[in-house]
Amino acid sequence: MKSIIREIWQDKINPSVDVNAITPEIKELYAKIEIVEESLTANYTKEQKRQFEEYTDLYCECSSILQETAFTYGMRLGIKILLDALTNN
Repeated sequence: MKSIIREIWQDKINPSVDVNAITPEIKELYAKIEIVEESLTANYTKEQKRQFEEYTDLYCECSSILQETAFTYGMRLGIKILLDALTNN
């Protein structure tokens, strides 16, 4: 049996990439976001566009950190469940 820990270490398994997150629902939401963003920024000055871009970058960075935190929490919780199952009859 292959060691999943070894495969994660060797980057053969990458949970953040391997997950199939681009569903039709997500594609539809991305399309709507793009339409709204274009509508919002159509009459922005260069400075307003720069500020909006900075805002979206910061929002994406925050979202990424939250996703990593949720992933880490899920892994820890899964390990705790596994340990509980192995140690308690």
